Amino acid sequence: MLYITSFVQTCAEIVRYLSDRFGEGTIVSHQVGQTRSQVEENLNRFKKDPKCFILVCDSSGEEGRNLQFTNYMICFDLPWSPNRLEQRIGRIDRIGRLLEVKLTVFAGVDLPDSLHDAWYRLLKEGFNIFGQSIASLQFYVDEKLPLLAEILFKSGANGLLESIEIIQKKIQQEQVKISEQNALDEIDALDENATQYFQALDDYDARHQEIQQVTKDWICDVLRFKPITNPNLSALTRYKPTENTLIPANDLSSNFAGVLEEFGTFNRSVANQQLGAKLYRIGEKFVDALSSYIHWDDRGQAFAMWRVAETSDSGEGEEWYGFRFNYVIETNLTNYKNTTKDKTLQRRVDGLFAPIVESVFIDARYEPMCAVKDETLLNILQRPYKSSASCAAA
Repeated sequence: MLYITSFVQTCAEIVRYLSDRFGEGTIVSHQVGQTRSQVEENLNRFKKDPKCFILVCDSSGEEGRNLQFTNYMICFDLPWSPNRLEQRIGRIDRIGRLLEVKLTVFAGVDLPDSLHDAWYRLLKEGFNIFGQSIASLQFYVDEKLPLLAEILFKSGANGLLESIEIIQKKIQQEQVKISEQNALDEIDALDENATQYFQALDDYDARHQEIQQVTKDWICDVLRFKPITNPNLSALTRYKPTENTLIPANDLSSNFAGVLEEFGTFNRSVANQQLGAKLYRIGEKFVDALSSYIHWDDRGQAFAMWRVAETSDSGEGEEWYGFRFNYVIETNLTNYKNTTKDKTLQRRVDGLFAPIVESVFIDARYEPMCAVKDETLLNILQRPYKSSASCAAA
């Protein structure tokens, strides 16, 4: 059973009340302020522990979670945005679900001219949100919501109720257009594995928080871009290079030109709802620029290389294998304190004592490993590679 509310304090109070009623071992929560590990531990327990049958969520649990094994949801409030309510229901009503979806909504006190009741009826009868998914209607919903807010302030509950029939007709027209487009799309999607493919794609998209974390670790902690949050919507971020960014300036000005100014998100639903927001996935220019840079920059990668020497023993077990370490040897200015001139001095020193690259070969066939000193073997290992030489990244 899943309880969900928009408010942090309400969530905490529900947890307290149900814990007193059923016992602490029967309840876990998904709340603002919990660490990722706490959230994952709670969700895993809710899924696998038969004694734990209640999950209580605040707004942090409305997106990005696959809870289709749950058979009952209780909404303690109705958010103003129909798309948010769609996100809630979508936690349990997902592609491939076998269990029937059961839903209870607390719509407020049923009084004459009740705004809560009018909004509930508009959602139920107008948008039919409890009978069908409105995910495909999100653009219409975004367009209609400001108008509904204006009607609410001008005409109150009666204005919302009068809008029900208009919305019903408009949604029918939108659904006809969507059905026509789906019919065209299905021509290219008649593969027998389409259902499994779209299920896998949907499950992958639900992990947008995990995708964001690992990608952000690379962008910010490794490459040292600075994250900039959109002042109008915290869910949108762009990444700005700084003096410490570990990408050459010429690469930034070429491969990353024109892709760092716009805000984006890893959450597909946010990208769909925000006009002009980029979705950070393969195919987006910034992500593709990062991918291209990763393939060019071999820092952190190891390479396995092999060659055949006619003079070597070709018997089984006689192969030589080991490691090659390349060292750049240059003047060390670490103890030079004048930071305003150290780059100039480095250039002058490099002019007098040019940096050199020294390679050391380590024989890995024996214990302990040792440097190769055999001149014949070193001559073979130090031969230049030709275009026909075999090389594979490891």
